[in-house]
Amino acid sequence: MTKADRQVITELEAVLPSQEYSPVVVRNYCAYARGFLDHLAQRNIPVADVTEAQVEQYLREAVALFQRRHGRLPGPRWHQIPCAGIHTLLRLVQGRCP
Repeated sequence: MTKADRQVITELEAVLPSQEYSPVVVRNYCAYARGFLDHLAQRNIPVADVTEAQVEQYLREAVALFQRRHGRLPGPRWHQIPCAGIHTLLRLVQGRCP
């Protein structure tokens, strides 16, 4: 993770509690945001340029990883947590969701 990415996560950690998110939600959103930033860094994609198609591709890969790790697909609403964390990250960086 780059220094800029770490700064974005730090900012996200500060912004979420001020919007009355619980500590558990802050931790989960930041964990998924970190994973997404790592994914982008491996592909040399700036977070400011991310599209919804790239978010969807990442989530498909995350489901496949979950299945490899746990031997089953995640629950039907599992994607809501990583998706919310990623979209919150993108709103912070881009000022909007892609």
